[in-house]
Amino acid sequence: MKILITGVGGPTPRSFAIALKKYAPNKNYQIYATDINPLSIGLYQKDLFDYSFVVPPANSPNYWEVMEKLILENNIEIAIILPELEIVEWCKRKETNELPCKVLLPDLSIANLLVDKSKMTEVLKDSDIVPPSFSFHRSHQNVAEIFEALGADFWVRSTGGTSGLGSLKIKDIDSLKNWIQINPNVNEFIASKFLPGRNLACKMLYYNGKLIRSACAERVNYIMAKVSPSGITGNTSFGRLLNEPKLVSEAIRTM
Repeated sequence: MKILITGVGGPTPRSFAIALKKYAPNKNYQIYATDINPLSIGLYQKDLFDYSFVVPPANSPNYWEVMEKLILENNIEIAIILPELEIVEWCKRKETNELPCKVLLPDLSIANLLVDKSKMTEVLKDSDIVPPSFSFHRSHQNVAEIFEALGADFWVRSTGGTSGLGSLKIKDIDSLKNWIQINPNVNEFIASKFLPGRNLACKMLYYNGKLIRSACAERVNYIMAKVSPSGITGNTSFGRLLNEPKLVSEAIRTM
């Protein structure tokens, strides 16, 4: 079997490949890796990937031309698509055209919600699942309005992505204004009431609407935390698996 794994600059695609190498009962496969950054570490990990390719970003006009050629010429049988924007692109393609190979994908409607924190929060705002939040564009003039809604102790970050892009705990108006200015690549922010306590994650595998597996973990420390004012970079350098039934039940309720 020939398997394509995308976004191998990130830790999740590489972890997927490691798990496959360690636990797959059938070793008769080859793994093909792609990433948009030619310096991505996964492209050069020959112990994990048999072949690697630099490809255009998912929003590039020639993305599908390059991907289809790669899949066809290498007889790729199944693709594991992991970067969020790429998942959305494949979901869009599934809605209108035949996909070039087998792939495990969510519905486009839920993919669009889960990659945008402001949209997800808006859907859940009338529940007790998400904290009070305020979404705003970087050009938003009345920042005092955010403090009126949330108080003087809130967390701000980019609305998109799973990393800690644009994240900081805000104490006053000047800090927020300065933070917006030094993050010119973030256009959409979301501010949320700061919640003390642990940083927990619940990963869930659904198939045909049924929860098959779940795993709980706590993020303790982050890779290169010192380079980020918030101490959050998105990639965990130290974490631990937990047995948290209540977290699983809350995640099920959220989904």
